[in-house]
Amino acid sequence: MFSRQQKAFTLIELMVVLCIIAIIICIGVPMLLAARMAANEIAAIAAVKNIQEAQTLFQRSDYYQIGAVTYANFLDDLCVLPHNVPQLIAPNLALSRPQGNWWGAPPEPYQGYFFSEVSSYCTNNVWAPVSTSVPVHGVSVLVAQRYGVIAAPASYLVTGRMMFAGDDNGGLWKIDPQGDYDLTQHLPLGINIKGNGWMDYGQD
Repeated sequence: MFSRQQKAFTLIELMVVLCIIAIIICIGVPMLLAARMAANEIAAIAAVKNIQEAQTLFQRSDYYQIGAVTYANFLDDLCVLPHNVPQLIAPNLALSRPQGNWWGAPPEPYQGYFFSEVSSYCTNNVWAPVSTSVPVHGVSVLVAQRYGVIAAPASYLVTGRMMFAGDDNGGLWKIDPQGDYDLTQHLPLGINIKGNGWMDYGQD
């Protein structure tokens, strides 16, 4: 009878294989994370531009039908509109407002980013309120004569790195917040797009 010898892996061979797998993981995971962050940032920039375009159409079309030229006060207003008019932004983009929305749905990041309007912001060291109360047909109405929008990663260095901001003049800015950032605390105070590290988008 012939005996068959079974050859098994030695401990050293297994350790070598495990080391190779560990090296591949150490190299591959950061690259995949960086690629995901880059994709999320590209999507965030596109979303800010989408909001800018939606605000322009909203302002030109008198979507509130109050006879007053106004931008949308909230991202919700660009999604849930009266009189069965078309939505200007996708509902999941409106749901990314970290302060919550008027229909009570929990905030959810859009492509790894939170988006929200700002109440005031600064250009050339002059703080400008976004919304003011004006009389319309004898009724005081909150009218947004300007607007600002900001996007921040839901988790710094996980879903994204850079924050982005845009306004009614078509401007687009960026900043590295250097850590986790709480939009719900920051946005009501407004943003200073000409200081505190903000740069024009495309500037290194």
